[in-house]
Amino acid sequence: MLAPTGKPRINSQLMEKYQGKIVCLLGTVTEADAGGMSFKMKASDEGIVTVTLQEQTQECLTGVIEVMGKVTSKSTLLCNNYVLFPSELTEKFDFSQYNEAVLLMHNID
Repeated sequence: MLAPTGKPRINSQLMEKYQGKIVCLLGTVTEADAGGMSFKMKASDEGIVTVTLQEQTQECLTGVIEVMGKVTSKSTLLCNNYVLFPSELTEKFDFSQYNEAVLLMHNID
């Protein structure tokens, strides 16, 4: 259930359970704020999550992203850091299977 950093991997469905906790969320950027302070992402279970950055980014946020941060509501995450994955590494990534793994990890606990 834990990411390499020791933080639980979750999907958007599990956010309510982890409010106030630091988690790892994988998904796809769907919309980036023009001001560079937030973006929306589609999690592995297709749920939309708003990610708030702690400082402005100039980076073009697109594609698959992994966000580490604190869950502040059932649909909002305060980002501590993120990793954007190159499209050549993610073009065949199966979010459905990843989501199944996330759910399985949480059912084992």
